[in-house]
Amino acid sequence: MTMTDPRKIERLLVLTERLMKALNEDIAALERGRPREMRSHKPEVQQLAPGCRFADCRHMREPGCAVRAALESGALQPRRYESYRRLRRLREQLSAAHGPQRGR
Repeated sequence: MTMTDPRKIERLLVLTERLMKALNEDIAALERGRPREMRSHKPEVQQLAPGCRFADCRHMREPGCAVRAALESGALQPRRYESYRRLRRLREQLSAAHGPQRGR
C-alpha cells in the first residue's frame, strides 16, 4: 500500500477520529478536575492493570506490576508499552498545566 492508497487513508482518518475523540474526552475530564476519568490509554494496559499489586499502579517502576511483567515476558510489545508511556507523560503534562480544579 502506498500513501495514496484509499484504504490506508480511510484507516488513518478513522484512527485519527478515534484519537481526537479520546483526547477531547480527556480534556473534558481534566476541566472537570477528574484526571482519573481520562480514557486515551492503550487497551492492552487496561486489560493487564487489574493484575497489578497496587490499584494506583502507574506501570512505570512499581513492584508487582502486571504490565511490566507482561513487557518483560514478551506478552506486551515494547512499542505498545512505549506508546502508553508517551500518552501517560502527555496526560501528566496536561494535568499539571491545568492545575487542580476544585468546585466543579
